[in-house]
Amino acid sequence: MSLVETKTEPIDIEKLNIPKILVVDDDEVIITMMKQIFSAQKYNMDYVSSSGKALESLIDTRFNLMLLDANLPGISGHELLKYCKKNHPMMEIIMVTGNADVSVAVDTIKDGAFDYITKPFSVANLLEKTASAIAKQAKHIQESVTGTAKLEKKAISPVKGFESVRTLGAGTMGVVMLVKKDHKYYAMKVLRKEEKDMIYSTRVMRFMQEAKIMKSIQHPNIVQVHSYGYTETEKDVPYIIMEYANGLPLSEVIQQKKLSLEDKVYIIGQLASALHQVHEQDVLHRDIKPGNVVITADSVVKLLDFGIARVTDSSLTMDSEILGSPAYMPPEAFAGEEITFQSDIFSLGILSYELLTGSKPFYGETVNEMMSSIQFEHPIEPRRINPNIPEVVQDILAGMLRKKMKYRYDTMKEILEDINEIGQTEAPRANKKKYASFRFSKVKVWT
Repeated sequence: MSLVETKTEPIDIEKLNIPKILVVDDDEVIITMMKQIFSAQKYNMDYVSSSGKALESLIDTRFNLMLLDANLPGISGHELLKYCKKNHPMMEIIMVTGNADVSVAVDTIKDGAFDYITKPFSVANLLEKTASAIAKQAKHIQESVTGTAKLEKKAISPVKGFESVRTLGAGTMGVVMLVKKDHKYYAMKVLRKEEKDMIYSTRVMRFMQEAKIMKSIQHPNIVQVHSYGYTETEKDVPYIIMEYANGLPLSEVIQQKKLSLEDKVYIIGQLASALHQVHEQDVLHRDIKPGNVVITADSVVKLLDFGIARVTDSSLTMDSEILGSPAYMPPEAFAGEEITFQSDIFSLGILSYELLTGSKPFYGETVNEMMSSIQFEHPIEPRRINPNIPEVVQDILAGMLRKKMKYRYDTMKEILEDINEIGQTEAPRANKKKYASFRFSKVKVWT
């Protein structure tokens, strides 16, 4: 079974090094012009027309730079800027505005933007500021990992014996680098430390907990940890070296729209199997989303990123903390209720719904709107979006997406058993009384 149209081949380092730019603008003329400009410069550019769509893109993809229109439908560009600097601090942002007022520009910089550019702008000015922003991000990442802001021709690895190839991504918790040792590639995750970081000790404990969790779990659908510890640099920062899953993020696979129904159910089954093993170790994943799943060239599903996972008897992460990606979080996470294994089941349900239909079941222009949608709205019946989805598969989705946990599946094992029973005479568990009353909305939620 082939899930992605890739072949097992050497890693294309040049392709990995292409900077990713997200343009957020509702002006089609600006979008068309930027596509032409950035394509000629070999930049990888995505674009969206609203702040809500931008938030969705940021869930699944790590961008080096965002070019952000100040005047957008929904939440404004300035509000999105503040959100991004808090939740995606390593991504540089250039504001695009039609207002040449100097005071507006000063406020933009104060809010964390790298720079601003006024319309109309010249190609040379756009490219100069883009290159400067990307260079600043690379410098910032290197400083946070190695303790030096000096950019070398050959990237420095913070762990001896490993050669740094490139940065794969950077988030609020850490930087992930592609490294090489003895002709084999690994992913190295290094915790970042910013100035005035008042909770660094807590972040270190959480980071090392992730390492121990991943090291203890052995499963073919979970990325395996090679080693972990503290770097020998002056900063003495913690690191994790793990298997490098060379493939495509599930978010990209979904966008390709090339998977068969069989492939999609196969992916859901592999994820349920992996999460069953995670739960057997008394661990909650808490951040299940397409961006944390990779489909390798040989069609193996790999679950990544246990950065906010919680051991059930640990007080390191409190149940009242809202951790995770809002679009994939269960309703109880927003209500301050206890987070349990069934919370991961709801998140897997959201991912599965999106995989099977191509649409997210819940939507919001802002985080608060998304929270409200998950807590109070009902998704459209999947078979109305994709009539080819069998009723038995829809019933399994229903068992995962019940808002009240007492009506939800109890375990990942039950989901796996029901998937394995598809096509057999006896109806799966999800079609029985406990799950049969799930109510899909008859009112269209998405535009």
